[in-house]
Amino acid sequence: MTLEKQVIKRMIPKRFIYEMDEGTPIYYKGTKAYLEGTNLNETPMPDSLFQSWLKGKIYLFLSLLMMDNPKYDLTVGEQGLSLKKNLWRAVDIAIFNKENIKIKSNNYSKEPPVIAFEIDLKGEFETTQKLQKDHKRKIKQLFEFGVEKIIWIYTNQEEIKIISPTEEHSYSWNEDINVLENYTINIQKIIDKYQ
Repeated sequence: MTLEKQVIKRMIPKRFIYEMDEGTPIYYKGTKAYLEGTNLNETPMPDSLFQSWLKGKIYLFLSLLMMDNPKYDLTVGEQGLSLKKNLWRAVDIAIFNKENIKIKSNNYSKEPPVIAFEIDLKGEFETTQKLQKDHKRKIKQLFEFGVEKIIWIYTNQEEIKIISPTEEHSYSWNEDINVLENYTINIQKIIDKYQ
């Protein structure tokens, strides 16, 4: 890394860091435009209004659906996962085995959730190829950490991908998708119910 890039990275506020990949920060989308002064109206942020609303409604729906199940617990927000030193990733909704979750910890979880939900891609990358490379890398890292299934929701395409270590399937928003055991969700129905 050049000295110029090191200086620039030191000057970027830590609040713009979305994730850390083995010591390399991944910034929120919009960071470059903000720092260059081409978009000073909005600071880079984790979620758009729709992403945040949808995340909350999926969490609410799942919480009510799974309320009586003593085996699982859910988190929502930018759930930090500490995969190893200098490697942390964030997920939007996580379903943990209750025995693996330490509620009174102010640190990122060092235990993997069973299911990880993601909504869109939030990192800032110079090219689409680099974005896709990080997307695949994050999926691989989450599985190596112990996540069993990733449910990735793409709002622009109205598409859902269910990804396991051995397969990947695509669904439209109006299809029922299995989350785990006998729990299913339908994104379009959730939107219609709460909109």
